[in-house]
Amino acid sequence: MGAGSNPMWHAKNLEQGIWGSYAQAYGLDPVNDPSDKFVGAYTRHYDSVAVAPWLWNAEKNVFLSTEDVESIDVKAQYVIDKEIGGIMFWELAGDYNCYVLDANGHRGAVDLTEQACATGNGEYHMGNSMTKAMYDKFLSASPYGNKVATGAIPTEAVDIAVAIDGFKVGDQNYPINPKITFTNNTGTDIPGGTEFQFDIPVSAPDNAKDQSGGGLKVIASGHTRANNIGGLDGTMHRVAFTLPSWKSLAAGASYELDMVYYLPISGPANYAVNVNGVDYAFKFEQPDLPLADLNAGGGNNGGGDGGGNSGTCNTTGVNAYPNFPQTDWKGDPSHASGGDKMSHNGVVYKAKWWTNSVPGSDGSWEQVCVI
Repeated sequence: MGAGSNPMWHAKNLEQGIWGSYAQAYGLDPVNDPSDKFVGAYTRHYDSVAVAPWLWNAEKNVFLSTEDVESIDVKAQYVIDKEIGGIMFWELAGDYNCYVLDANGHRGAVDLTEQACATGNGEYHMGNSMTKAMYDKFLSASPYGNKVATGAIPTEAVDIAVAIDGFKVGDQNYPINPKITFTNNTGTDIPGGTEFQFDIPVSAPDNAKDQSGGGLKVIASGHTRANNIGGLDGTMHRVAFTLPSWKSLAAGASYELDMVYYLPISGPANYAVNVNGVDYAFKFEQPDLPLADLNAGGGNNGGGDGGGNSGTCNTTGVNAYPNFPQTDWKGDPSHASGGDKMSHNGVVYKAKWWTNSVPGSDGSWEQVCVI
């Protein structure tokens, strides 16, 4: 098959010593050509740590990396246990089923037990055994309860569209350098100097930047260690860039961010824009939020009391910096999650999202009250 690798149904036939009925279509004729025959046996092995089966033919010194229902079950359960979104696989036509052979050697009904193939009364061909194993696992899994964002979501949205393209290919594909286009569909000019923010996964290091003059930088790192021993500390980095102070983004106009990052990511996600001191989500991500009227000078999301003191400032249960309320894999205080409060220099702050920055030092914190 022109898939870049042998399909799993063929490997399963090799494992069981089954001469596939499809061999003739590939010009194999063991009756008239003695060289067209099995040489050695393809013995299955399995490593429970790597969750990897493979076949080894000692006579030919041939190693075949494989996958089957047993290994897929373990990997699907890992996806569920770690609350991962799903599984990607390359070649659907490589999945297999065991088919019973009739008296003329033609494939008939599917044998879900695979006993026909184990006893010489069947053969493997295209099917859905592994795909169904994933489906059955995910169907019975409990909902994760995950949310769109790791931090607090604004209470209003604005209509700003986002398009991502321009990924380079071939020898020019590193560092990764897409164009992210923000189109202002709010009906109102967005003033120069406006800050945009979004999340990128910690699969990339916290050194993202841009080449378009927006000053893109990571404002809250989700993982800063040089290794991932014990797992990643967080899930997202928060990045921000600012429109040039001398140029507004007119209604209907677009701004192109020439972004650079250094390992593949999914996303970006959890976009927000701060207009006149108010944070707004993007309509396409948060369609259930009310749309803000920017012509009215800002919506009703004031983001707290702007740092004023309402007369009382309750610090019960509030950790003082640098005693972060959340810990890393070693149990050491390392960060705050969205909604966590901390005090620093006589002020109580609340984290908007995952952050390990000094409270009040960047846009990941909002001031709650003065002690």
